[in-house]
Amino acid sequence: MADVVNPSFEDLTGGWPAPWTLDPLPKTQTAGPSTAQAHTGTRSLRVENASGTAVGVRTPRLPAVPGSQYTATSWVYTESGEPATMFLEFFNASGTRIGYEFVAPAANSTWEDASVSALAPAGAATLDVLIYGAVAAEGVSFHDDVVLTRSVPSEVELHVLSEPRGHTTPPGAPELSAAWIDGVVNA
Repeated sequence: MADVVNPSFEDLTGGWPAPWTLDPLPKTQTAGPSTAQAHTGTRSLRVENASGTAVGVRTPRLPAVPGSQYTATSWVYTESGEPATMFLEFFNASGTRIGYEFVAPAANSTWEDASVSALAPAGAATLDVLIYGAVAAEGVSFHDDVVLTRSVPSEVELHVLSEPRGHTTPPGAPELSAAWIDGVVNA
């Protein structure tokens, strides 16, 4: 499991929800903490995006394990237009983005949850969660309670071997085996 620090945008440093960062200018963008809407607590992240510009607010980079499944979930409230999308981005050890997935939540005037899942690609060293108002989108949305989870794929391998020639099973053995397994599993 990976942790998103300040997932509800409640803690401010210099008026900004640290450790989240705003993508650098020259993008014409408006994003920041707001008390106008909140899913929990008193604040959320307000993203205002004008057509022809983009805005991005992201978590710090967190450790990623190649082959693990990551899911980012957040709550989204749309004031107008199209809400910002949410990305999972994967980076290699050099800091180059090597993969991503995103969800574009539907506009909704109530709090709705949105989630995006992705498998960390080979070579992934870090990941981040990005709230992104795209160049082609226009709208005002609020984002709150961002959670990132990791699930590890099963590493159990099953090897089935054929029975040796001439092997016989004693009478009642399958039933006894089934009863023993049932007793162990359901004990």
